[in-house]
Parts: sequence; C-alpha cells; structure tokens
Amino acid sequence: MRSGLFAVIFVAGLCVAGAAVAQDGEEPAQPGDASALEACLRSAPEPSVDLGRTCIGVVSQPCMEAGSSSTMEMVRCFQRERHAWGALVDRYVTSLRARETATQIVRLDAYLAESESWIEAHCRYRASLYEGGSLAGLTGEACRTNHLGETAIELHSRLSHYDHR
Repeated sequence: MRSGLFAVIFVAGLCVAGAAVAQDGEEPAQPGDASALEACLRSAPEPSVDLGRTCIGVVSQPCMEAGSSSTMEMVRCFQRERHAWGALVDRYVTSLRARETATQIVRLDAYLAESESWIEAHCRYRASLYEGGSLAGLTGEACRTNHLGETAIELHSRLSHYDHR
C-alpha cells in the first residue's frame, strides 16, 4: 500500500511540476507547439507508435533550422519540444484516468514513475560521453525530448484504441 501511495504522489508531482512546466532557465513550449505535435500524430492513417515516432522533431528541427547555431540555442529548441510533449502527456494521462479501470490506472502510475527514473538514468549515461563539454547538455536534452515524445505517442496510441472501439 505504501509503495502504491508513493507512486501516486510521485506521478502527481511529475504532472504538477514536471514535463509540461518549464523549469527556471528552460525554454517553455510556445503557443501552437503541442497542437503541431498532436496534428502530426493525428495525420497517421492509423494510430501507431512506429508511425508516431516520425513526429519527434516536429518542433525542435524547424527551431534549429531557423538559426539556432549555438549549442545552448539547440538545447532550448529541444526543451521547447520536450515541454510541448509534456503538455500532451499530461492531457493524455488525464483522459486515460477517466477511461481506465483502477488496475489499469495503478499500472499507468507505475509505468510513468519507472520510466521517469529510467529515462533520466539513460540520458545522463548517454550525455556522459561528452563529460564536461557543451555537447553533454545537448545530448541529454535531445535524449529526454525523444523519450518523452515516445511516452506521449504510446499514450496517444492507447487513447486512440479506446476511440476506435
């Protein structure tokens, strides 16, 4: 019981303070960023995690192509997309909580809590290749953005399953 309560509190903390809210010094999502990602997800002929992966980069790539030449500017582009994906994750989690059984919600909470720590560990390890260099921040941010995008795509696909029943 205690571990279940911890997972719920942890996930609630992620939703309130986490993915969709820019931390101090981070680039927030801009109006229309989450809509652009969701439009990309909806453009797939059928809900698919694999097809959805093509949507990762819809915000960050044009941002970088628009003249973000420094490493810090590129990091901000990834932050902007990560926060847009985070807004979608928050919205999808709310929708899933309204549709799923108590058992499914407990599993959703566990999935979110465990994936958060795995993503952080994975991205820190990936960034450590450039330990001490400016590419470490860029690599870590790109990694977190991609993983959060995959989480949003997974949740979107699950919601689409309910919509097509």
